Amino acid sequence: MTTTLADLTRQVARLVTRTVIGSTTSAPSNATQIIDTVNLAGFPDNQFVGGTAWITSGANAGLSRTITAFLDSADRLTVAAFPSNIASGVTFEAAASDFVEYRDLRQAVNLALREIGKIIAYNEDRESVAGTLVYDMPTGVSHVHAIEIVENIGDPEETKEINTHWDEREGQLIFEPFREPCADRTIRMLYRVFHDEMYVDTDELSDQIDAEYLVYLAARQAMRLAYKRFGKAGNETIPEWLNEAIEETKKHIKPNQGSPRVRVRTA
Repeated sequence: MTTTLADLTRQVARLVTRTVIGSTTSAPSNATQIIDTVNLAGFPDNQFVGGTAWITSGANAGLSRTITAFLDSADRLTVAAFPSNIASGVTFEAAASDFVEYRDLRQAVNLALREIGKIIAYNEDRESVAGTLVYDMPTGVSHVHAIEIVENIGDPEETKEINTHWDEREGQLIFEPFREPCADRTIRMLYRVFHDEMYVDTDELSDQIDAEYLVYLAARQAMRLAYKRFGKAGNETIPEWLNEAIEETKKHIKPNQGSPRVRVRTA
């Protein structure tokens, strides 16, 4: 099962935001109104402004939007427009902006991705040529740590062998004399690269990264962002909450799951 940016921000919000509700719309509306006369009742006006709403069923499932207005008297959230109108009986979650705003959740996830470090990617854009020792590196590929020479790539009979007789210099892959691959083989270059930044709700997390660990790292990053803005929160200081987030991160630390690989093709 894939984990998307919307999944991650929703889980982070549960850890760092005091006001998070999960509910079901009680009436149909347009693409910018979420109506719930039960669980939205009683909150102060503007309680959720700047926060986040996620739709978890129906036509807009898996998407989130920033909350731009809230009126207790109307029991409705106004949000940046979803692609489709919001029907009655649709499940949703909403988080106030007590500490963390819509934009903070995304930034926190990407800061956590950077903190985790590089994952394994591979490129298969070079085909071997008989007697050729030197190949230009594909765009975006560097710091190669393994080379596989693949025959019948993509076929059930695909075979590969590891070639250790090479060097990477000034944007070129250079094989040792008499150790170059045979002709008409695919040169698979394995290298490490930072995970792509996640921008839209449907962006997917690589299965090399443990999602639970990432959520706790992102929660810590979110609290750091909150501290930069607010400094204190009620009777508890955000630094104390930040320390708690750090301790929780330590409990869930796991290495990157290195066996799957991300395919990166370049022109």
